[in-house]
Amino acid sequence: MATWAKFGDGVEVDDRLFGVLAKFAPDGTLDVFASDQHNSYLKLLESFFAQIKLNRRPADEDVTEVCTRFASHVGGVHSAALFNHLAYEAPGFRDRLGKSVMLIGRLEDTNTVPIDGGKGQLAQLAREPEKVADKVDGFKTLVKLDPDHPESWKRNQEWLNDVFERCGKLGKPLFNETLIFERPGESKAQMAAR
Repeated sequence: MATWAKFGDGVEVDDRLFGVLAKFAPDGTLDVFASDQHNSYLKLLESFFAQIKLNRRPADEDVTEVCTRFASHVGGVHSAALFNHLAYEAPGFRDRLGKSVMLIGRLEDTNTVPIDGGKGQLAQLAREPEKVADKVDGFKTLVKLDPDHPESWKRNQEWLNDVFERCGKLGKPLFNETLIFERPGESKAQMAAR
């Protein structure tokens, strides 16, 4: 593989990875429709069902249906769309987006592994990149960090490096979202102030 670009830290981007990014973002910018929030969709649907007097709890199939409807309308507006496995593993889902929209598949599990009494949280995969590479154009992960907890910081960085290398071997870009999380007993306001 030829090197087409290099990050400031020396990590190289090979021609396969660069080709994927250039195909969907020829001007260097991706406009991403993010729709991978499973629990948020369940809450939204629960409220919607109550409003229309539908007496049942929303299920995964309902989330898939909403995501499928969104996918049919993303093309021409966004250059990329982020969905979780309920959507991107659904039959025919990729075709609904159209060929001009990059499909980014969420890899991480919603549930992290708490360590040190909850002071640290370790990310884990819900889907192995190698097993879903044929369904998506790129991948996304999320890591929840507390910068003052060095052990979880280090272990999450090692985890993310491994996932990044695996995605690179597949010729797929990896996008990572990093969040500062609430410490045990900390309010949202205290977290925001910190």
